[in-house]
Amino acid sequence: MWHNRRRGRKNTPPDWRRKVAEEKSSTYRGFTEAQARAHKKYIAQFVETKVRMTPERREQIKAHAEARGESVNAFINRAIDEAMEREGQA
Repeated sequence: MWHNRRRGRKNTPPDWRRKVAEEKSSTYRGFTEAQARAHKKYIAQFVETKVRMTPERREQIKAHAEARGESVNAFINRAIDEAMEREGQA
């Protein structure tokens, strides 16, 4: 959320961001049918599992994953794999 108090406007991006957004929107061709099919085919290979945790715990996990150069999803999957291997489940 941007606050541009000098100009008396709220929630407006700085001029350079607005310019970049306008340039991108003029060159963006949209999500093609082929891209949509490929995305649908890729997503069909996976399932989603929700995990409940506090926002603080989520931030700890996110910081830990980022410190190791991986996504939260990759970290969680790796942690599960390692736990299952340790416990003889893999």
